[in-house]
Amino acid sequence: MGYSFLEHQVNNGVGVVWISRPPANALNVELLEELHSVVDELTANENARAVIFTGKGPFFAGGADIKMMEERKGKDLPPFIEGFTVHLQRVYNKIEEMPKPVIAAINGYAAGGGCELALACDFRLMAKGKARMGLPEVKLGLLPGAGGLQRMPRLIGKAKAMELIITGALLSAEEALEIGLVHKIFEADELMEKTFEYAENLAKQATLAIGAIKLCINRGLDTNMRTGLAFDIDSQDRLFKSQDAMEGIAAFIEKRKAVFKGK
Repeated sequence: MGYSFLEHQVNNGVGVVWISRPPANALNVELLEELHSVVDELTANENARAVIFTGKGPFFAGGADIKMMEERKGKDLPPFIEGFTVHLQRVYNKIEEMPKPVIAAINGYAAGGGCELALACDFRLMAKGKARMGLPEVKLGLLPGAGGLQRMPRLIGKAKAMELIITGALLSAEEALEIGLVHKIFEADELMEKTFEYAENLAKQATLAIGAIKLCINRGLDTNMRTGLAFDIDSQDRLFKSQDAMEGIAAFIEKRKAVFKGK
């Protein structure tokens, strides 16, 4: 399909999605629908073995479009926002559940819903300088409803997440790296090059196994140890029947580099 607020391409095993809705890449209904579609498209695309989300301009992605809320102020706003938030959660869950590695290249401000998008990705790489990341909804008398309240504490622990969310702090790349909110930081003019290199390396790996690892970790964190171990056994059984597993074992025995196909 054609997109009005997204640009995307697949190159050398890596799918890249640029959010482009100036000036702040704020999230509205149309952009949300496009995110749903592009996630489905890249999930189904076997040539996209790793995926990058990033933004155009000085923003990675802003939160929900305040003008969109202003147009529906009054009695219509609460039910509209409830439905919008439910759909936002669904697309972020889709991103988290993609059976391939997903990277957020945080090139600028990632505030509110933009931060929650980054939190739904497996890896977060951030530009030094003007880029900021955080959940400032409390300053509007609201809360982060698209997953931030659940994902941030799981990533950095309850105490630090509680502090950041209640104060609405926006963190620099150095601050985010220090507390483990992002994995790596780069100079702004190097971010996309370094992120693409990172993604290319992941795309060459056993992405079928990566998808299974993601599934087991995400499900396991939501249940008890015994149930989580059962997920692991199930997934391992499926992997042993895959072409990638046979290739990986053969390559190890033959002392050569494995060539994985994600099958």
